[in-house]
Amino acid sequence: MTDKEQCPGCGVVLKVRGNVAHKYLGCSASCWEQFGILCAKEYSNPEYMQFHRLTVDSYCAQHVGEENQQTLQSINLHLAALFWCFEEKLSLQHITKLMAVLKNNHKDKFQWYHPPSFENSINIVDVLKAQNAQEHCDLVYKWGENIWSCWKAYHSNIATLTASVKIY
Repeated sequence: MTDKEQCPGCGVVLKVRGNVAHKYLGCSASCWEQFGILCAKEYSNPEYMQFHRLTVDSYCAQHVGEENQQTLQSINLHLAALFWCFEEKLSLQHITKLMAVLKNNHKDKFQWYHPPSFENSINIVDVLKAQNAQEHCDLVYKWGENIWSCWKAYHSNIATLTASVKIY
């Protein structure tokens, strides 16, 4: 028996610490625990929290899980958020509002996207190495860019999905 496990989403190998992973995201229990630690860090400090939207989108887009209705909605919403951030350069606050419109009014357009390889990608462990708020925000931004780039085969699909979603 080994005391380490590899995350099926991001591929990071971590010491087995927990036995509960997310209900539908494709992550190991240990990786999910690390995500909880990162979120606690963000929630406890407004300087870290300013990039929380991007943290969630990056993590979820990197940990897709099995094809089902929840995962279908999740991947479409999180990829749309990454599109709006990196292609449209919208604020994270505005993106949250757009995601609600997309979820409520356009879910009939959601498609299944087969996850790419995230080998050698930035992951949760890399982000947790940040020593201060600025470094954290920089790493979260790079993580998001990196994950969005991994999904390049579907960029045009996501652009089409988001084209009709407008709020000002």
